[in-house]
Amino acid sequence: MILSALSDIHLTIFMKPIPLTPLFAGYTVGIMPKNLDISAHHCAILTGFIAVSQLETLILCFARMHQVIALVLNTHVVPKFLQYSCYALCVLCPIALCGCIEHFHITQDQQWDYISETYPELIPEFQKLTHFVLYIKSCKLNHLLIAMILMLSEMFIAWFVSHSSINMIGLIIFFPPYQIFFLRVFKRKNSKHTTPVAVVPVVAAVSSGF
Repeated sequence: MILSALSDIHLTIFMKPIPLTPLFAGYTVGIMPKNLDISAHHCAILTGFIAVSQLETLILCFARMHQVIALVLNTHVVPKFLQYSCYALCVLCPIALCGCIEHFHITQDQQWDYISETYPELIPEFQKLTHFVLYIKSCKLNHLLIAMILMLSEMFIAWFVSHSSINMIGLIIFFPPYQIFFLRVFKRKNSKHTTPVAVVPVVAAVSSGF
């Protein structure tokens, strides 16, 4: 909840990213670029760090809930060493993302050279922006984007099942252990409700005979 609130405040008050098409670029508005004079590149790094950390906390919360169910069913229990390995990856993932963004960053002069070579008609519009950043599309950058899309799709599933109103629906759809657990509980409740109904006619028949 803390990271979620921090992410909302960061993207609405401190910095708001605005994409610039058709280039893989964007500029920022808000307190950080306007009042603190923080570059759009460093704003992008900070945004990526907060966003990944927030999504990782959702995954960890879901994983703990999943393991509680797994212990009850005594199936699909993740070993402790694997859990600790996932915790280590969660620490390294935001740092690695920031490193990747820094790796693909180019200098301001290189950005202007790229714009003048590819879209010279956009130079007057870019000159009006005080804080913008441009990343040159390459094979490595495409691989990074694909990896981020796959990661975000998995995190979206975790976000889907982390909300209380649709928590049970998400667990039933995506995770077979919870399906088995839900069916067992449903059968038990159903048997408790059906047993008294079946006994009532018998009791009525016996009482009428007397």
